[in-house]
Amino acid sequence: MAFPESLNLVPGTRKSVSPEILNPYPDWSLKELSEELNTLSLKFHQMHQSEEFLGPPKSTPAFRFSLQDLSTIADFGREGRPFRICAFDDGSDSDEDDDTSEVSLRPKPLGPNILRIDTGEVQLISTETISAGSEKFHDNISCLCKPWLLRRSEVPGGLMLELEHERLQRVQEEIRQRRSIFESSFEEEKMKATASIQKVIKEEESRKQMAHRLDQQYLRSIAEVRDTHLSALQREHEQHSQVEERKLRKEAEALKKEILAREERERQEKLQAEAEAKREAEAKKNAKAAKEQRAKQNAAEEKAVSNSSAQLKATEGPKPIVTQTAADLENMRLMNLESRRQISQSLQMNMNFKKILKDHERNLAKLLQQVSATHEQVRTKSLHLLNELAPSSHQPFAIITFASKLMSQCETQVSKLPSFAFALAQVVVNVSSRIPEVMDIVLATMNDVCIFTVPKYFVYRKSQFESERAYFRKCGYKEEEGKLESTDAYVARMTAYVTLYAAITQTETDMGSNPHGLKEGWAWCARLLNHLPADRQTASALGAFLNVAGFRLCQVYNRSFMKLLDAIVTQFIVALKKQGDPDSNAVVSRLETYIATKQYLKEPNGRAMPRTDESTSLRC
Repeated sequence: MAFPESLNLVPGTRKSVSPEILNPYPDWSLKELSEELNTLSLKFHQMHQSEEFLGPPKSTPAFRFSLQDLSTIADFGREGRPFRICAFDDGSDSDEDDDTSEVSLRPKPLGPNILRIDTGEVQLISTETISAGSEKFHDNISCLCKPWLLRRSEVPGGLMLELEHERLQRVQEEIRQRRSIFESSFEEEKMKATASIQKVIKEEESRKQMAHRLDQQYLRSIAEVRDTHLSALQREHEQHSQVEERKLRKEAEALKKEILAREERERQEKLQAEAEAKREAEAKKNAKAAKEQRAKQNAAEEKAVSNSSAQLKATEGPKPIVTQTAADLENMRLMNLESRRQISQSLQMNMNFKKILKDHERNLAKLLQQVSATHEQVRTKSLHLLNELAPSSHQPFAIITFASKLMSQCETQVSKLPSFAFALAQVVVNVSSRIPEVMDIVLATMNDVCIFTVPKYFVYRKSQFESERAYFRKCGYKEEEGKLESTDAYVARMTAYVTLYAAITQTETDMGSNPHGLKEGWAWCARLLNHLPADRQTASALGAFLNVAGFRLCQVYNRSFMKLLDAIVTQFIVALKKQGDPDSNAVVSRLETYIATKQYLKEPNGRAMPRTDESTSLRC
């Protein structure tokens, strides 16, 4: 039962309603109601005991209950009616119907013991009845409060509690019924929703299964197509391999037959020449014996004179800066090269070998030009070169021609594309693993055209050189039409030779062993840093060598290589900067960048060659 915030009990007085009264389940008893009425009666008695009682007061102070909030309580469509209590002296009950009309329910005055309760007002009819005691008043009220005589709009707050309690019970019962209906409908809706969700889940599972089956079917179809394609590619590759093998076999057989035929012709020609020379020698033996003897003596004397003069010039000529070991190796290689050149010149003077030697020269140049940076091409061209350089009477000419063409290839291609040095180096190592003297001739030719591959260095002194031009020619500068090449062109050409040399030292082969392996490259670095001065040319050679072979040197000589790099930073570069040559700044920057960024830990570009050429595969 809800109450307003204030309740008028006596005019001029207010009593705050406790928040506990706002409880929708009031627990007022009839005893509490009677105590509240007794309190009200005492207050009214105290107010009027000083006045002279002349009869019923004209106007009795009324305490008003604000029933505005009660009107808002839901009564589920029931209509509120005035509530009255009538008390009779003789205790007889009224037989009139309680629902007839408002006039019939209004009580008649029956004496001093009548308590009249009108709409929102309470009039005290008899003060004696109130003063008689709360128990008697309580009994009178109990007997007078009959439900069929009450109308809710005319009952004051205290007496209305019992009826409100009954109304609340009806409301609660109605709420329980509606709640039961709502719960049953909610359970029904919940069951429907659960069934719908289960249906949706089943449909989703069926769709997933269908999609999974479709995916599996699609994957199987893709796998079948892929297997078919791979099988076709494999068959095509096998057919192509068989064709290539047959082609190579035919070429090898043809080359072998040609070599055998050539050797047979050479043997026949040699026997014929020997026979003719023998007949001529026998015919002229007696006539020219003395003359030949004198000629031999004269030749011996001239040879002795030339040797002595050569030794004199050697002792008096300019001396390069080079280690003794490197100088000995260079001299040994140059002597071998010179002997091969003499044999080659004698072969070229023979008219019978002229055509054969030209064919060899043309084939060697063609094979070197056809080398590409793929393992398949390098191996194929290496096998063809082995056939050209096979032991024969013209092998010295073939080896010298191969070394010369290789230097030309290096000068034209490696200077433009340094990564191509790896392919050329692989060819050289493959051939040298079967014919070791090829490596000696190649290194001798390289030392002859590039002093930094020894390594050695010439210092210009006026006492040792006739002029600056003679010094430059000694260092390896090219001279064309009476003009020397520029220093930039010279450094670029020397750098290309050093790049090829570095690639040769770090190359490995599956056709044999490298006769000039990585230990020779380590020795080259040590000789250059320990003996050669630091300038633009030596720094360029060192940088080119490290760019190509530094990766393998770091892998094999890890700690020693780090010490070598430290020596380059703390000694070589410092000495190079002291030269004050502005042309050396770029070389210094490249060396410092190479060491600072640890480029020696990365495999150089071109070292890892692909198996085949992609363009060739696409054409096939």
